[in-house]
Amino acid sequence: MLKDVLEDVLEELKESNRSLTDARTRLSALEEKVGGFEQKLTDQQVIVHPPDLDPVIRLIGEQGKRSEIQTEAQVSVIRTETEAGLRRLAAAVETQPKPIVRRICFFPENDYSGSYKHFITCLFWGIMGALLICGLYSLGSQYLDRQPYPAPMVMPADTISKANAPPHPASKKSRPPKLR
Repeated sequence: MLKDVLEDVLEELKESNRSLTDARTRLSALEEKVGGFEQKLTDQQVIVHPPDLDPVIRLIGEQGKRSEIQTEAQVSVIRTETEAGLRRLAAAVETQPKPIVRRICFFPENDYSGSYKHFITCLFWGIMGALLICGLYSLGSQYLDRQPYPAPMVMPADTISKANAPPHPASKKSRPPKLR
């Protein structure tokens, strides 16, 4: 039995060796053919004449003119449709009631009466006046701080007591008049 198995393996090896040698011979033949093709390609010179593009250019020009005409026609159709739609939209907006909006605008876009210029001028001179008053106050306070204080007046004691004394009850002059 072992002998049969070994003979089968030997036959398979012989067969694979034969197929391997066949493949080698085919491969060498293919290599020769490829080498021949490469030689032919290197030896060949390809000469390409410039193509005649005049008919193509004429055809493209004609189609371009046609497409421009079609495009202009399409644009004009779109333009008329858009204008009609905008007119309808404007008519719809005009028919709706408009709210009254009143607002105070200190800086108007169109100042025909000159109030903006007047406002800015008054604001500028008001700020300048305020700065002038603050500066004069500061200088005046510094000036007054440098001046010596006058001596306080001393009043005699009897004038102070007379000023604080109640009016004499017997005196008619000090009483208010009676109302009837």
